[in-house]
Amino acid sequence: AESFTNANNHAQQMMLQTLGTKSLAYFRTEQ
Repeated sequence: AESFTNANNHAQQMMLQTLGTKSLAYFRTEQ
């Protein structure tokens, strides 16, 4: 169960990182 939680947290972090990068690129393009 512990490793599953770690993997889940890692996946969430990766998803957030991807979203953040996309929004940054979006904002840069808008300006």
